[in-house]
Amino acid sequence: MIRLLGSGAYAQVKLATNKKTKQRVAIKIYPKYKLNDPSKRKAVQREILCMKKLSHPYICKLYDHFETSKEIFIVQEYVSGISLYQYMRNKGNKPIPTELARFFIKQLCECLKYLH
Repeated sequence: MIRLLGSGAYAQVKLATNKKTKQRVAIKIYPKYKLNDPSKRKAVQREILCMKKLSHPYICKLYDHFETSKEIFIVQEYVSGISLYQYMRNKGNKPIPTELARFFIKQLCECLKYLH
């Protein structure tokens, strides 16, 4: 593990390096004590099942998942940079250039088409 990338209500995401391939990955770590409610544990299992089925250039790949007695780990493709949400917040009320907006919308539509 290299460093913390972010955290939410139920999990933390850490940057790590695969020892064999030297590839950087993102590892989502769910402490089991935060998943006491069976519906929360089911949601994590559903996330894993859904991600196993996905293979698209604009969707992060699931590499592996495993659990210990205390935690559930989801190993995913690491994508550097900021999220679209962060980008939009940083822009504030400034308009986005048309070509860039077109690029974002095209990617979103392609993902939605794939998921549908």
